[in-house]
Amino acid sequence: MTNTADYEYDRNAIIAAHPLLEYCHGIGLEMRRAGREWKCLCPLHDEQTPSFSVDTEKDLFCCHGCGVGGTVIDLHAKLHGLSIGEAMRDLSPSRGNGKGDGAKEVRSKLDSATSRNGNTPPPVEIAAYDYQDATGRVRFQVVRYAPKDFRQCRIDERGTRIWNMDGVERLPYRLPEVLAADTAEVWIVEGEKDVEALREIKGTVATCNPGGAGKWLPAFSQHLRGKGVLLIPDRDGPGAKHAAIVLASLAGLVKWVKWIELPPEHKGRAVKDVSDLCTACASLDDFAATLELLKAKARLIERGIDSDAYTMAELEAQYIAEKTIFGDVSLDLNRWLPSLCLRSLGPGDLMGVMANTGQCKTACIQNILACNAALPGILFELELSGPQMFERAAAIATGYNAWRISQFYDEGDRVDWWTSSKFANLLTCTATLSMPEIDERIGRASAKLGCTPRVFVIDYAQLVRGAGSRYERMSATCEESKRLAKKWNAVGIIVSQVARPDDDGDNQVGIYDAKESGSFENSCGLVLGVWKTSKTDMVCRVLKNTRGYAGKEVAMCLRDNTYIIEPVAT
Repeated sequence: MTNTADYEYDRNAIIAAHPLLEYCHGIGLEMRRAGREWKCLCPLHDEQTPSFSVDTEKDLFCCHGCGVGGTVIDLHAKLHGLSIGEAMRDLSPSRGNGKGDGAKEVRSKLDSATSRNGNTPPPVEIAAYDYQDATGRVRFQVVRYAPKDFRQCRIDERGTRIWNMDGVERLPYRLPEVLAADTAEVWIVEGEKDVEALREIKGTVATCNPGGAGKWLPAFSQHLRGKGVLLIPDRDGPGAKHAAIVLASLAGLVKWVKWIELPPEHKGRAVKDVSDLCTACASLDDFAATLELLKAKARLIERGIDSDAYTMAELEAQYIAEKTIFGDVSLDLNRWLPSLCLRSLGPGDLMGVMANTGQCKTACIQNILACNAALPGILFELELSGPQMFERAAAIATGYNAWRISQFYDEGDRVDWWTSSKFANLLTCTATLSMPEIDERIGRASAKLGCTPRVFVIDYAQLVRGAGSRYERMSATCEESKRLAKKWNAVGIIVSQVARPDDDGDNQVGIYDAKESGSFENSCGLVLGVWKTSKTDMVCRVLKNTRGYAGKEVAMCLRDNTYIIEPVAT
């Protein structure tokens, strides 16, 4: 039996685990054979004549009515308003029951399509929650349906709903009120219905994130800087985990956090969330008084920073929580070079890559990221320009050499860099930044990626801006990179040039060769050295490995100016 963990985020494995026709049947589409294809009414737009078709030989779909097509990943992303990376994580065979969360049920548009086929009644919209930017403009909505279901849509300049979230910055609910609260108290709850229940009390400011439990982004916390926060978890496992994520994100930003525990029942009625508590109260005054009593019992957490001295039992709880909450943070170097036989890197790990000038260190980084394409990441490229980075990434994604890619664009054409999805979840920043600025960019990246970056790369460390001598700047960069990996629960990668001059005739790299500082090898748990032995032949050596053995060497080759670096076949 195949171990699904081995291909959790492998695009081909996900597609293989979800045959498109089977997926369509599973979500309720009435597929009818038409030659070698299967057809039905399109779940993505309203129509009377079937224009949605599935080619079972190619395992691809196409709608001739709305012009959308692709793999099961693309269909799942469109149906649920997800990015490609989010859809891949959702469909990962190792999540949930092995079929991915996307096979659970059909969203509201899909319900409408199946209701036309006579299978299910259409859902009824019961609420639409406006998410506004700082100026008060509605950017997107969360729409609630009965039977209970939620969908997100963006709002265009004419106020029209568009049923996807493409290009929309995620924002916290009731943002203008949060910003206007100055340093006053702000309540954070799990859902929009809970926010509205609290807002019934005059002067109360409350917020939540779109998408429910587990979807809080670090970018939301920036809007709460300097405020007091009243955090109320729902009374269930996901609610507690969600509140823990929020608390960790607020640490050091807010004035204080009060962790408020809801009672299991109030006046004989069960209480799961704030809305239940509001319903159980006899009046609005009773609700307000009950909340004040809960505030008085709340655990105060100064500056949102919880105690940092733990017993073994507490450390075990953190370990379990990390495995549960951040289990999707796993960078596997063996996907790039299988014979390295290294353990996967997880949240808080810092890896270093050392190479001399002109030894393809940036290309190595891009290949590592391409082989871990489902991990949302941000690459701080401090040496090369954006166009240079695009050309290299496009070469890796398509297999064309750089000259051919340039020729395509000179002729007014494009190359298909997107189908492989190798860089679909990667942001590239080419500005020259300091470490505090890098920290801030990592936090802001979540608004574009839809989640916290799971990996960040600094290429290369000597170019990071900072005060002091070159030695002091390098030391500070390495130490701060290690701190950021832990802060953001991400895998960190820093790249360093070597100290020797370029013309000494020997490109081999040793553990103590990092330019300007010994902090590089001290800060990193894993260090790789890379060098060329000829124009196309290369070597990768494990210089340090705190979770295994060092010294392993792997022969690599650079494939014909494509920037694809792959192991030499044995």
